[in-house]
Amino acid sequence: MYNYKGAVGMACFSEIDVCCNECECENISILKKGFEVLIQESNDVFEIISPNGRIKYISPAIEKFTGYRPEEVIGKCCLDFFEGKERVKIEKLIESAVNNTDQSFQDDIYFKTRWNTEICIEVSMRNHLNEPSIRGIVISWRDIS
Repeated sequence: MYNYKGAVGMACFSEIDVCCNECECENISILKKGFEVLIQESNDVFEIISPNGRIKYISPAIEKFTGYRPEEVIGKCCLDFFEGKERVKIEKLIESAVNNTDQSFQDDIYFKTRWNTEICIEVSMRNHLNEPSIRGIVISWRDIS
């Protein structure tokens, strides 16, 4: 409906529109919950880092492999968990991912756990800096020790 100035003053939606929106919201909620369970139960660790290595997100699976809880590492630089040659390898992977948006980069790297042991992880990363929902480098890794 329009007001006296000819602008929209009130909108009216049919019952069908409301139902479809409720169904869409319910489906989105179900999909979101399914995704959360999938990520929590995964044997892969997923993370999003900034181009300088700052951890923006890391999945809960990190705790079972390293002893670190997500809230302990988010905001820290991922390079802090690597030493020597392994740190150089991860720096090169990040640099390659930052400079190339059209391919993934992989390597096997040793990671220092909370228990002061090293595990060998298979790392894969890809640049998603231009994706508005991510704006970072997406990394997935798994323990291959």
